[in-house]
Amino acid sequence: MKAETIPGFTRSDGPDDIGFTALAFVTAVRDDNYARVWGLLTKESRGLAAGYWIASRRRLLRDVYEIARSTSHPEFDALFSDFCEGLRVDWGAENLEQLAVAPTKFLDERRALIRLAIGVSEPTLYEKPTAIPAVLVPMLLEDREWKFHLPGTVWVDE
Repeated sequence: MKAETIPGFTRSDGPDDIGFTALAFVTAVRDDNYARVWGLLTKESRGLAAGYWIASRRRLLRDVYEIARSTSHPEFDALFSDFCEGLRVDWGAENLEQLAVAPTKFLDERRALIRLAIGVSEPTLYEKPTAIPAVLVPMLLEDREWKFHLPGTVWVDE
């Protein structure tokens, strides 16, 4: 496995609030905490998650909109269990335990990437790229909060 450098610039040598928000998102996915997952998604990512469910379950847009509006809706968990399982498969991570947060890599003032190393029991600073299993979490500043932004979606400029 070849270690690759993640693009961007850092502002500190250690984890920051953005990294811990990314950790909270991945932990919520791991623990099937669907309300927390929903709360940490960008608006565009929420739409994509709902769109996936509409297509895969052959549901009407208005029905999924109603489901997604309330975390207490009886079908809310079903909507997000599929979504979270899809993320775990995409990450290729069966075991999301012992996650270590690396310093945030900023692409610009609104976009950042956070590397969460898997299976690291103690915080470790690496001088150069190191090949260890990790999840790369894209984050976007939206409405003054850092949120998870699905890979492959467009980075929208305001």
